Amino acid sequence: MIEIKEISLTAGDFKLQNITFTIDGYTVLLGPTGAGKSLLLDAIAGLREIESGDIISNGKSVAKLDVNERSIGILLQDGALFPHLNVLKNLEFPYTIKKHKPDYNKIKSYAVKFKIENLLNRSVQTLSGGEKQRIALLRSLLTEPRLLLLDEPLSAIDPSMRHDMQKFLKQLKDFIDIPVLHVTHDFEEAFYLADTIVVINNGQIEQVGSPETVFRHPNSLFVANFVNVENFIEIQGIKKGLGKIGETKLFCDIEKGQKKLFTIRADEIIVSRDIFKSSARNFIELKIEKIFDNGRSIIIEMKNNDIKLKSAITKFSLENMGLKKGEMVFAVFKAKSLHELS
Repeated sequence: MIEIKEISLTAGDFKLQNITFTIDGYTVLLGPTGAGKSLLLDAIAGLREIESGDIISNGKSVAKLDVNERSIGILLQDGALFPHLNVLKNLEFPYTIKKHKPDYNKIKSYAVKFKIENLLNRSVQTLSGGEKQRIALLRSLLTEPRLLLLDEPLSAIDPSMRHDMQKFLKQLKDFIDIPVLHVTHDFEEAFYLADTIVVINNGQIEQVGSPETVFRHPNSLFVANFVNVENFIEIQGIKKGLGKIGETKLFCDIEKGQKKLFTIRADEIIVSRDIFKSSARNFIELKIEKIFDNGRSIIIEMKNNDIKLKSAITKFSLENMGLKKGEMVFAVFKAKSLHELS
């Protein structure tokens, strides 16, 4: 476990401000371009000197230690392999810089786990992007780090091979016992890999939580917009547990007289032609305005005089129901699916 405690750092006009979170298990750092993700990685690795705060590794401060003394491995986007060396020579390099004899049993054992045992004598210039990243990752692990930093390690890999590398990184947790901090801008990658997600924006931490919490229960308007929550609903409380927008009433967590902003993801809204028996209490009658395929699901845009909602359904559901633009349907969802923004 690595503790990041109130780190602050200035780089030109940009500041990291009081960054605090714990890296335990597989942690993914998410944020927009320019949020400070790579700068934070550099600070943790020791490539940038922090102005205040601390980095605690195994109960000891490493914030003042040199890069080579921190026992932190870092893998950059391109892997930074030596093109003039073959795979094995690249893997020997961590031992060379420490002036140690290479542990070939360890190298071969890892090579089998990484499924690169047949590549050891190959030139790195003949390898695919995924193979290069596996080798660069293994080279980082051979330094025996206490923490592994991954800076968008899959961004340079062909999209057709990216999922295979995601699966590999997920399996990585089964045979290494060190925390990982993985920077990415890919939401699907983050949701698939992370035990914990840290959202950063403009040099400050916005939210820390499980993938389910961050993507379905964002704690701020910024995070909700950033993770592409589709629906925002401002509701006026008319009594405990019931609110309204105009003349449309909704069951939600609200008190009389309160006004709250709620979010709900499109895939938590069912579309139905009829009212049916369900634990869901909200059946809102709406007119279908638009139907389109976003590549992952079918989005149904619906509205009435008070409210506009988006639902995400499968192509099979669309074809089975035969939904058409202009028809009246019910948007069905549970009261607890409405998440209040703070």
